[in-house]
Amino acid sequence: VGATAVEQVKSVRSPTEWLSRSLEAFSLLCMENYFDMIKTQVGNKSCVSKPLWTADGRGKRKNQGWSQEGIRRYNVLCKAVKRDREAFPVEDEIYLNTKREEKQAVEMEKLRRRQERTDLREQGLEAADDDFSMSES
Repeated sequence: VGATAVEQVKSVRSPTEWLSRSLEAFSLLCMENYFDMIKTQVGNKSCVSKPLWTADGRGKRKNQGWSQEGIRRYNVLCKAVKRDREAFPVEDEIYLNTKREEKQAVEMEKLRRRQERTDLREQGLEAADDDFSMSES
């Protein structure tokens, strides 16, 4: 449901409208927490790094397995996200314009393909469907 909702609004609403500051901060925290561990796993190294602020028994106790240092880092990130959003409001417009352009390009490609198929039908030919063409949903 969450991913579908984002897909529906990402080209018509700015990120600050659909992405809460706390969720943005938590996303940053998770990236910092697991980055080294994932990097070593991807590199197939025998020595796997551990997360910075979570323990193995995640989710079964207070704070869902996050250490106090991790919680402090989260609070710092929440303040940083708030500060960044206030300092760089134009980023929302840049994002929104980019998403609108991407959506428009996809729509134009769909129209071009549809017109191409219509032209072929009018000439008595029918275009073959394939798995590589964009769907018209």
